[in-house]
Amino acid sequence: MNSSLQDRLAKLLPMLGSSHDGEVLSTVAAIRRCLDAAGLGFNDLPSLLASETKSFHAAPAAGAQGTFDLPPRWAQLGLNDKRAWLKALAACDWLTPYERERVTDSHRDFVVAPHRASLSWQRRKLFEQLIARAMAQGVRP
Repeated sequence: MNSSLQDRLAKLLPMLGSSHDGEVLSTVAAIRRCLDAAGLGFNDLPSLLASETKSFHAAPAAGAQGTFDLPPRWAQLGLNDKRAWLKALAACDWLTPYERERVTDSHRDFVVAPHRASLSWQRRKLFEQLIARAMAQGVRP
């Protein structure tokens, strides 16, 4: 699977777990467009994911223990863990400008005024997706 398709699917697949039906349907349509652009279909998705899983387990990222840890939910993290994750995410060079701005703004808020720092559900969801991507690449705080 090419890295562009892999990156798009990595962003889209977690969105299928949304509790909002419209968001799930939009995600399915976006996945279909990605697959169509690559000359693939939904029937190709299981084999694509299986090959990616094998390559992930065969060559874990540097510093990874070879086991797969589930990414934490944002609400389960303590203040220091949230700061640490935001700092680790800010160091990732694969963030889009939009993602980088959200990460740096929130990191600043959690350092300067943690008692006032609160996140919308959209931003919490974004951070959970970014943490999952980071963990898949071996990034830890």
